[in-house]
Amino acid sequence: MAPPGLSQLFVVVTMYMDNVIPVAYALMENRLEATYMNVLAKLHELGLRVRNVTTDFEIGQSNAWRRVFGATASGCLVHHTRSSWGSVGRLGLLGAVRGNRFAEKCVQLLVTVPRLPADRIGEGFNCVKEFAREKEVYAAMYGFFAYFYTQWLVRVGPRLLSCWRRYHTRHVIRVGGQGGRCIESCLHTGVL
Repeated sequence: MAPPGLSQLFVVVTMYMDNVIPVAYALMENRLEATYMNVLAKLHELGLRVRNVTTDFEIGQSNAWRRVFGATASGCLVHHTRSSWGSVGRLGLLGAVRGNRFAEKCVQLLVTVPRLPADRIGEGFNCVKEFAREKEVYAAMYGFFAYFYTQWLVRVGPRLLSCWRRYHTRHVIRVGGQGGRCIESCLHTGVL
């Protein structure tokens, strides 16, 4: 549990020779773009240079990386995958997905959509919807398609969603004590 008044521990990591190296830690009071900009401006002042960054789809954080460093930001495939599969449960579709290989395939295909170029993500989404119609699972999966469209295509947008030609991983680092709540950090890359 975070101390009162603190929202998160913001961790910046990089990869070097297949090793994850923490670069900076910041205790954050909130997740506002201005707060991210203050933290990142300090890192810039200290000499950090960034060309590409992978984030957890927070729009404010992505904007701050772009504004402070001029960095190209893309979303994290781990966060996208976990969020998409989590929505299957929240939408009450777990039974439908587990009981029908075509419904499950729709989720698997949509989870891979971020691997497309940004300008092809909408096309990829439509191809999966067409597959669902052909396999007669579209009606059962409608809630998931609506979620995916609203969350990923409208709110996040194809530019941030796409990890096309970017190093990405599905590995997660877990840091935490025994039985304690884990702090999870994706292998964010391209920071140095």
